[in-house]
Amino acid sequence: MNDLGQREQTEGGPFQPLMRRFGKIIELSPLNEAETRELIERRLRRNRVTGEYEDQPLIPYDESFVEYVSGLSLGNPGEVVKYCDYALEEGLRVSAKLLDKNFAEKAFIAHGLIIEPD
Repeated sequence: MNDLGQREQTEGGPFQPLMRRFGKIIELSPLNEAETRELIERRLRRNRVTGEYEDQPLIPYDESFVEYVSGLSLGNPGEVVKYCDYALEEGLRVSAKLLDKNFAEKAFIAHGLIIEPD
């Protein structure tokens, strides 16, 4: 890749702009609990079949779910999304009525995301 970048210095091409992007590191601050709640809400409202956002979450959730996912993810947006996706997938599979801490814990253990607490 470096050879291509050096060759493009005299010839031009798309590789130089790409390499400049790799040099930039973007650091995101962890989400606070309110931001985590907002991300969870958006993630649980997205209809996976149509790609559209529904008016209500596909499965209702309570505050214990938000607190649990927030704690597990440490505010990392990618982790919040991952946990929501697994909880929603499992909830739809078993026709869950509510996503709460207890349901999420069982789903995450079943999918190997966490180990069973002592």
